[in-house]
Amino acid sequence: MKQSVAWLLLALPVVVAGCDKARSRAPSVPNFAGTWDVTFDDALDVQLQIGSETVRARLAESGGTLEFGDGGAEHSLAIDCTASDLVCPAEAMPRELTTQQPLGTLDADAVQLAKPLEGLGRGSCRARPGSFMTGEVISTPGSDTRAAPEAVAVTSGRATVIVDASCFGSKLALPAGTEVFISSGFTAAKR
Repeated sequence: MKQSVAWLLLALPVVVAGCDKARSRAPSVPNFAGTWDVTFDDALDVQLQIGSETVRARLAESGGTLEFGDGGAEHSLAIDCTASDLVCPAEAMPRELTTQQPLGTLDADAVQLAKPLEGLGRGSCRARPGSFMTGEVISTPGSDTRAAPEAVAVTSGRATVIVDASCFGSKLALPAGTEVFISSGFTAAKR
Protein backbone atom coordinates (compact mmCIF):
# COMPACT_ATOMS: atom_id res chain seq x y z
CA MET A 1 0.00 0.00 0.00
CA LYS A 2 2.82 2.40 0.86
CA GLN A 3 4.37 1.82 -2.60
CA SER A 4 1.05 2.72 -4.31
CA VAL A 5 0.83 5.97 -2.37
CA ALA A 6 4.49 6.75 -3.14
CA TRP A 7 3.93 6.20 -6.90
CA LEU A 8 0.82 8.35 -6.79
CA LEU A 9 2.72 11.19 -5.11
CA LEU A 10 5.54 10.90 -7.68
CA ALA A 11 3.12 10.81 -10.62
CA LEU A 12 0.94 13.72 -9.44
CA PRO A 13 3.31 16.54 -10.59
CA VAL A 14 3.52 14.94 -14.07
CA VAL A 15 -0.28 14.70 -14.34
CA VAL A 16 -0.74 18.30 -13.17
CA ALA A 17 1.93 19.53 -15.60
CA GLY A 18 0.19 17.65 -18.41
CA CYS A 19 -3.10 19.35 -17.52
CA ASP A 20 -1.41 22.77 -17.59
CA LYS A 21 0.04 22.06 -21.04
CA ALA A 22 -3.35 20.89 -22.33
CA ARG A 23 -4.97 24.01 -20.86
CA SER A 24 -2.40 26.29 -22.49
CA ARG A 25 -3.12 24.74 -25.91
CA ALA A 26 -6.84 25.45 -25.63
CA PRO A 27 -7.86 28.39 -27.83
CA SER A 28 -8.11 31.65 -25.94
CA VAL A 29 -10.40 34.51 -26.82
CA PRO A 30 -8.55 36.99 -29.02
CA ASN A 31 -8.18 40.56 -27.82
CA PHE A 32 -10.61 42.71 -29.84
CA ALA A 33 -9.90 45.97 -27.96
CA GLY A 34 -9.37 48.90 -30.29
CA THR A 35 -10.92 50.79 -33.18
CA TRP A 36 -12.23 48.79 -36.12
CA ASP A 37 -13.01 49.93 -39.67
CA VAL A 38 -15.97 47.98 -41.09
CA THR A 39 -16.47 47.88 -44.86
CA PHE A 40 -19.65 46.53 -46.44
CA ASP A 41 -20.04 45.49 -50.07
CA ASP A 42 -21.55 48.15 -52.30
CA ALA A 43 -24.41 45.81 -53.26
CA LEU A 44 -27.30 43.96 -51.62
CA ASP A 45 -28.27 40.41 -52.48
CA VAL A 46 -32.05 40.03 -52.20
CA GLN A 47 -33.94 36.76 -52.25
CA LEU A 48 -37.55 35.76 -51.69
CA GLN A 49 -39.34 32.45 -52.00
CA ILE A 50 -42.79 32.42 -53.60
CA GLY A 51 -44.16 28.91 -53.56
CA SER A 52 -41.58 26.77 -55.38
CA GLU A 53 -39.99 29.76 -57.15
CA THR A 54 -36.96 31.58 -55.79
CA VAL A 55 -36.54 35.19 -56.92
CA ARG A 56 -33.07 36.73 -56.62
CA ALA A 57 -31.67 40.16 -57.43
CA ARG A 58 -28.57 42.22 -56.79
CA LEU A 59 -29.33 45.82 -55.85
CA ALA A 60 -27.32 48.89 -54.85
CA GLU A 61 -26.22 49.15 -51.20
CA SER A 62 -28.99 51.72 -50.55
CA GLY A 63 -31.65 49.48 -52.11
CA GLY A 64 -33.56 49.48 -55.35
CA THR A 65 -36.46 47.74 -57.07
CA LEU A 66 -36.86 44.02 -57.58
CA GLU A 67 -39.23 43.14 -60.48
CA PHE A 68 -40.76 39.66 -60.62
CA GLY A 69 -43.80 37.75 -61.81
CA ASP A 70 -46.06 35.57 -59.69
CA GLY A 71 -48.77 33.49 -61.38
CA GLY A 72 -49.09 35.90 -64.27
CA ALA A 73 -49.10 39.00 -62.08
CA GLU A 74 -46.13 41.35 -62.24
CA HIS A 75 -44.78 42.67 -58.93
CA SER A 76 -42.36 45.37 -57.97
CA LEU A 77 -40.67 45.20 -54.55
CA ALA A 78 -38.94 48.47 -53.63
CA ILE A 79 -36.27 48.21 -50.94
CA ASP A 80 -35.31 51.56 -49.42
CA CYS A 81 -32.47 51.28 -46.90
CA THR A 82 -33.02 54.91 -45.88
CA ALA A 83 -36.47 54.01 -44.47
CA SER A 84 -36.49 54.43 -40.69
CA ASP A 85 -38.24 51.12 -39.95
CA LEU A 86 -35.97 48.89 -42.10
CA VAL A 87 -32.41 48.05 -41.01
CA CYS A 88 -30.36 46.88 -44.00
CA PRO A 89 -27.19 44.81 -43.47
CA ALA A 90 -24.81 47.78 -43.77
CA GLU A 91 -26.64 49.45 -40.86
CA ALA A 92 -26.21 46.45 -38.54
CA MET A 93 -22.74 47.59 -37.48
CA PRO A 94 -21.16 51.07 -37.51
CA ARG A 95 -18.50 51.76 -40.16
CA GLU A 96 -16.15 52.75 -37.34
CA LEU A 97 -16.40 50.84 -34.10
CA THR A 98 -14.41 51.21 -30.89
CA THR A 99 -14.80 48.19 -28.65
CA GLN A 100 -13.24 46.17 -25.85
CA GLN A 101 -15.32 43.07 -26.65
CA PRO A 102 -15.54 40.58 -29.53
CA LEU A 103 -17.77 41.79 -32.37
CA GLY A 104 -20.10 38.85 -31.67
CA THR A 105 -20.06 35.34 -30.21
CA LEU A 106 -17.01 33.22 -31.00
CA ASP A 107 -17.06 29.47 -31.68
CA ALA A 108 -15.04 27.02 -29.56
CA ASP A 109 -11.94 27.51 -31.73
CA ALA A 110 -12.27 31.34 -31.57
CA VAL A 111 -12.15 31.65 -35.37
CA GLN A 112 -15.83 31.97 -36.38
CA LEU A 113 -17.84 34.98 -35.30
CA ALA A 114 -21.65 35.10 -35.14
CA LYS A 115 -23.97 37.91 -34.10
CA PRO A 116 -27.77 37.70 -34.14
CA LEU A 117 -29.59 40.58 -35.83
CA GLU A 118 -33.11 39.47 -34.95
CA GLY A 119 -35.29 42.32 -33.69
CA LEU A 120 -33.56 45.17 -35.54
CA GLY A 121 -35.98 47.55 -37.25
CA ARG A 122 -39.63 48.26 -36.42
CA GLY A 123 -43.12 47.01 -37.18
CA SER A 124 -43.45 44.69 -40.16
CA CYS A 125 -39.82 45.48 -41.05
CA ARG A 126 -38.50 44.05 -37.77
CA ALA A 127 -35.73 41.49 -38.49
CA ARG A 128 -37.04 37.96 -38.09
CA PRO A 129 -35.41 34.90 -36.52
CA GLY A 130 -32.47 33.72 -38.63
CA SER A 131 -31.16 37.27 -39.19
CA PHE A 132 -27.45 37.19 -38.37
CA MET A 133 -23.85 38.23 -39.10
CA THR A 134 -20.98 35.79 -39.51
CA GLY A 135 -17.30 36.11 -40.30
CA GLU A 136 -13.88 34.54 -39.86
CA VAL A 137 -11.60 36.06 -37.24
CA ILE A 138 -7.94 36.55 -38.16
CA SER A 139 -5.63 36.73 -35.13
CA THR A 140 -1.94 37.07 -34.52
CA PRO A 141 -0.22 35.31 -31.61
CA GLY A 142 0.16 37.18 -28.33
CA SER A 143 3.46 38.87 -27.49
CA ASP A 144 4.42 36.01 -25.18
CA THR A 145 3.09 32.52 -24.49
CA ARG A 146 0.69 33.76 -21.83
CA ALA A 147 -0.82 36.67 -23.79
CA ALA A 148 -4.10 36.23 -25.65
CA PRO A 149 -3.93 36.36 -29.44
CA GLU A 150 -4.65 39.73 -31.04
CA ALA A 151 -7.72 39.90 -33.32
CA VAL A 152 -6.71 41.99 -36.33
CA ALA A 153 -9.42 41.36 -38.95
CA VAL A 154 -12.75 39.74 -39.76
CA THR A 155 -12.94 38.32 -43.29
CA SER A 156 -15.59 36.52 -45.37
CA GLY A 157 -18.24 38.41 -43.41
CA ARG A 158 -21.91 38.13 -44.30
CA ALA A 159 -24.84 40.01 -42.77
CA THR A 160 -28.37 38.79 -43.52
CA VAL A 161 -31.58 40.52 -42.47
CA ILE A 162 -34.83 38.59 -42.96
CA VAL A 163 -38.08 40.57 -43.01
CA ASP A 164 -41.69 39.83 -43.83
CA ALA A 165 -42.70 40.88 -47.36
CA SER A 166 -45.41 43.07 -45.83
CA CYS A 167 -42.54 45.42 -44.87
CA PHE A 168 -42.58 46.61 -48.49
CA GLY A 169 -46.30 47.36 -48.72
CA SER A 170 -49.58 45.50 -48.86
CA LYS A 171 -49.98 46.03 -52.63
CA LEU A 172 -47.63 43.11 -53.30
CA ALA A 173 -50.38 40.61 -52.39
CA LEU A 174 -47.83 37.88 -51.67
CA PRO A 175 -48.75 34.83 -49.60
CA ALA A 176 -48.79 35.55 -45.85
CA GLY A 177 -45.44 34.84 -44.22
CA THR A 178 -43.38 35.40 -47.38
CA GLU A 179 -39.90 36.34 -46.23
CA VAL A 180 -37.40 38.62 -47.95
CA PHE A 181 -33.71 37.91 -47.34
CA ILE A 182 -31.45 40.96 -47.67
CA SER A 183 -27.73 40.27 -47.34
CA SER A 184 -24.37 41.88 -47.90
CA GLY A 185 -20.76 40.89 -47.46
CA PHE A 186 -18.40 42.78 -45.15
CA THR A 187 -14.90 42.85 -43.73
CA ALA A 188 -13.48 44.54 -40.64
CA ALA A 189 -9.92 45.53 -39.79
CA LYS A 190 -8.43 46.79 -36.55
CA ARG A 191 -6.42 50.00 -36.88
